[in-house]
Amino acid sequence: MMKRKSAVLVLLFVIIYLLFIANVSIVGPYSGTVTDRQTGVPIEGASVLISWSKVTPNAGGGYTENVGASLVSTDKKGEYNSPRKFYYLGFLSFMTSTNVVIYQPGYQAYIESDSSFKEKNNIVKLDRIPANSSYKEHYEKIDRALGGIDSFQYPDGVRIEQVWKTFIDRNLKSGILEKDEFLRRAEWEEKRSMQEYRR
Repeated sequence: MMKRKSAVLVLLFVIIYLLFIANVSIVGPYSGTVTDRQTGVPIEGASVLISWSKVTPNAGGGYTENVGASLVSTDKKGEYNSPRKFYYLGFLSFMTSTNVVIYQPGYQAYIESDSSFKEKNNIVKLDRIPANSSYKEHYEKIDRALGGIDSFQYPDGVRIEQVWKTFIDRNLKSGILEKDEFLRRAEWEEKRSMQEYRR
């Protein structure tokens, strides 16, 4: 009788452990090719930013937050490979979406905001940006697509050296550094187009 109670207690402990501690989600790996829609030529150096969101239920229905992100670039063949990642979701949380933004200066960004993005052998065809399009609107569209990845700002009066390790640790886990790098490329495209326009 005592052994049976012990076995039930151990089983109960394992179930509680799995519910509270081991809620881990595995995403990826992702691979595919990015090409020019008109020519079919592979695009080298395109930024591929993949991020994941989770939902955590609460009394008000639940809230969504970013779990993490992966930023990779395409090679000479236009191919990209994003490694498999493991994310701890927390108690009762579940993965809700995969968000993908692919960008190369001179092209319209590819934006996919649901879980239908294929993990393997995905082919994305980018369109050139039309001559009369607004680079500012294009940048804002990309920024909105990355909205789940919050920006991090240093507190006033705190030296960068004091918070650098915390900044790196926090942002590598949340995908913020990947978002900032991605937006820098889009911003560069806008500045370059303005310089060409002034000539």
